[in-house]
Amino acid sequence: MDPLVAKMCGRFCRDSLVITRNEESRTLLRELGVPTELGTDTAWTFEPLPPDYGNEVLRKAGWDGVTPVLVVCPINPFWWPVKASLGK
Repeated sequence: MDPLVAKMCGRFCRDSLVITRNEESRTLLRELGVPTELGTDTAWTFEPLPPDYGNEVLRKAGWDGVTPVLVVCPINPFWWPVKASLGK
């Protein structure tokens, strides 16, 4: 990970939950203090659980049920290594 992106993630994502594609990403983010869970690959398909499940999980994590939830996918899995441009 680019040092500037790593610094930004470590600073601003400590209260986030990042779903990673692999253990390597989990390890890297954990070293920055960012909570992670192992998730799905972009090529996998799945049947989503009902919205009630997501609401319950978010509430357990401290969500108030009103505040909008932002989901960001900062890495294009088909590019490697990724060089983020904060200016863009």
